[in-house]
Amino acid sequence: MTETLADRFIASRGEPIDHDGQRVHLWFELPPLPAASFAISIAADAPRPQALCIEARGGLLEVAEQRSKAMALWTDVAPPVIKLAAIPGRSGEMTIRFWNAWRGDRDVMHSGIGNVGMLVAMDPNHLHLTCSDGWGPLTFGNLVADVSWTLN
Repeated sequence: MTETLADRFIASRGEPIDHDGQRVHLWFELPPLPAASFAISIAADAPRPQALCIEARGGLLEVAEQRSKAMALWTDVAPPVIKLAAIPGRSGEMTIRFWNAWRGDRDVMHSGIGNVGMLVAMDPNHLHLTCSDGWGPLTFGNLVADVSWTLN
């Protein structure tokens, strides 16, 4: 049986792994930051709907006047650019974690299985994610996300 990236992430306890000379992440977390405004664009190149999942640690996320600790931005329903606010709690700082998911049969959301993984490129105030959903062979580009932010 062929070892999948998910198998390797289990062995690494979710830590990034090296695959064919590339650093592959199961998820990526920004360093702690204060209140910030984000602009996010997502695009999919896969037969299944894709999502960028976002989780706030130590604060809340706000999109379209709705606040939550976590959300999924789906490529089949999201606008071209999603405006998101990061609202830290009492400490004044928070971290934000990103990972990819996809919708399978019967609209079930899947994440962290098969050949799942993401390549991460980060510049000051910009994150570029190219993600492989877990379906079939490793294919970075199933979900591409660009995340930019400014501190408030």
